[in-house]
Amino acid sequence: MLKKKYILPRKKNIMQNAKVIRTDYFLVKYEKNNLDFPRFAVIVPKKLTKKSVIKNKIKRKIKTILKDYIDIGSFDFLIFMLKLETNFWVLKEKIKEVFDLLKQSNQC
Repeated sequence: MLKKKYILPRKKNIMQNAKVIRTDYFLVKYEKNNLDFPRFAVIVPKKLTKKSVIKNKIKRKIKTILKDYIDIGSFDFLIFMLKLETNFWVLKEKIKEVFDLLKQSNQC
């Protein structure tokens, strides 16, 4: 799990001016923050699964994977799931693709 300082707090007007990267599995919104570290939020909509047990399991897996990207820079990331995937290794590969796209576009 991520430490509390790396969790993006809930706000109403969050990510108003954010840039977006869309892949098959994720929609990632990101914007610069004024901190020295990144913050992450993960959303698994009810549309994918109604069971909160599965949604929380996916969130925990994604947050565990995001530990590897703590040194990405001072950005806020909102990760929105588009397809249901529960396999840890598939999720890790797909998140790696997203952050590789960010690094290639010289945003992070």
